Amino acid sequence: MHANGWGNFPNPQNYSGAKDLRARFEATVVRSHIGEKDISAAMVPYRDCKCTIQQRVPEYLGATQKEVLTLYRLEKSGGVENAQSFVAKRLAAATSELRDLIIDAWRASGSFSVGTPPIPLPDIEAGKTNAYDAIKGSD
Repeated sequence: MHANGWGNFPNPQNYSGAKDLRARFEATVVRSHIGEKDISAAMVPYRDCKCTIQQRVPEYLGATQKEVLTLYRLEKSGGVENAQSFVAKRLAAATSELRDLIIDAWRASGSFSVGTPPIPLPDIEAGKTNAYDAIKGSD
């Protein structure tokens, strides 16, 4: 709700109403000041939450949402253009999370089934069954 300026909401801290705030944060600062080394230096090691993607993604999005006020405070104190460290950390958090989701999906992929009726993926990979009919369906 506060993606492009604070918007038409109570604003006791007098945060920016600039409609280009997200563009400056997501594009201008990244293109001008952030490099791959900045992001990789701030990445965290793989985190196995031992949870489903349905649990993991909302947890990550909730943590990200908590940083919205930090962004507005930075903008208020001198503009997001001077917030390279914050931007690098947010990009590193996103990159780390995406990497972790890919690792989790790869690890879980051996237990997936496809088609109707379901055929275990390991059976297809081992050549035990031809999944063509199950994948294309009968209709």
